[in-house]
Amino acid sequence: VDSMGGEDVDEVGEATDALNKALSYDGVSHAAASAARKLVDGAQCFLFVRDGEKQQRLKPLFPSTSESISTGSGLLGYVVTTGNDEVIGCARLHRLFDEVVDCHGRIDPSQPQAVLAVRDPRRKVIGVIQIVGKGRDEGFEEDEVRRLERIRRAVEDAVARAAEMEKMQQEVFNHKQAVLEASAEVEVLKMRIKEEVEIGEREKGGVLRLVGAVRNLMLEKENIGLIRFGEAAATSLLDCEKANIWMVDEESEGGGLWTFEEEKRGGMVLRHKGGEGILGHVVSSGKSVRMGGGGGMDLSSGFDVKVDSGFKTTGLLCVPVWEQAGRITGKRNGLLPGKVVGAVMVQNKAGGAEFGEFDETLLRMLGDFVALGMSNVALNERAEMLSGELQKEFAGMNERIEELLAGKETLEAAGEIMRAEEDG
Repeated sequence: VDSMGGEDVDEVGEATDALNKALSYDGVSHAAASAARKLVDGAQCFLFVRDGEKQQRLKPLFPSTSESISTGSGLLGYVVTTGNDEVIGCARLHRLFDEVVDCHGRIDPSQPQAVLAVRDPRRKVIGVIQIVGKGRDEGFEEDEVRRLERIRRAVEDAVARAAEMEKMQQEVFNHKQAVLEASAEVEVLKMRIKEEVEIGEREKGGVLRLVGAVRNLMLEKENIGLIRFGEAAATSLLDCEKANIWMVDEESEGGGLWTFEEEKRGGMVLRHKGGEGILGHVVSSGKSVRMGGGGGMDLSSGFDVKVDSGFKTTGLLCVPVWEQAGRITGKRNGLLPGKVVGAVMVQNKAGGAEFGEFDETLLRMLGDFVALGMSNVALNERAEMLSGELQKEFAGMNERIEELLAGKETLEAAGEIMRAEEDG
């Protein structure tokens, strides 16, 4: 406020208003170019960010080009590597100038340039904003540089929002693709039931219950609700005494697992150490385990998941839960390793029978939809978090605008006093 007049405050606020609302990289680029033209005479604006796949290259966000440039040379490379801004009167006279990189076929090398580092919320340099004085013989003045710095701050906020939105859009796309693939698997299984007469009525009923269960799984918005409903569905589908859904705790060391046991003390979180026992084997190897059955085998003495101390386990089936995005990358075909995010374990089939191959198929398919439900929960949480951050950001912007306007009023009042003194 001290260095900007009242008219500047209004002009900068108006010019950066579109940047404060931009939610895509394309919108950020257009808004930054518009703001630069409004605030600095003859200014052209070019915005670059680090390429997500190739961090040693800068990806242009402005229209009419798709070629990335190296961070290893030129003014652009120097600024994005060191984080030091460069404001120069004639670009070609700078010792680091590289015409191929710094002019990218659009800029007269004799024109002045301001190359400013763009940082993420953690203050890591993620790109540069390049302002060129088109048709200017002189460099940028101090007040113009201050205006450019205001544009840069607005660009940093806007790029952070655009990055979050792009990431979330990709997650939503992957989620939809995985839902389609999982639904297709259910349809294939239903067709098999119609074609294969040897599948019994119980198995047919299991598939029909699975189809009904997955719809409800996709409606859950919290992991605890997902666990509750998924366990109830697994117990019904496989006609067993007990079922537990375990999720990998991403924050724990060693890949620990957790679940929610509603019957214990009114509901409590239970944890299992990563890498140990049957659960550890299933999660680390991605392979299913079937044990016991036949009514004569007691596994309780060596059973690794004692959720109920008095529960007698005579047979169990445990399958891994693969993250839904892995389905699209082809992990099931061995093309990529994929990632296990949990496990579903069922115990004691009715009548002491063994868990069979068809039981494993049903439980694996249920596990696929549990993974989709986990993804759905994560997307909802991210959407709520992003919404909250945007609300905080807009509230902070409003506070800063009010402060600037208050400063403007103070400047105007001081001007009135000075004029009154001069007249007096």
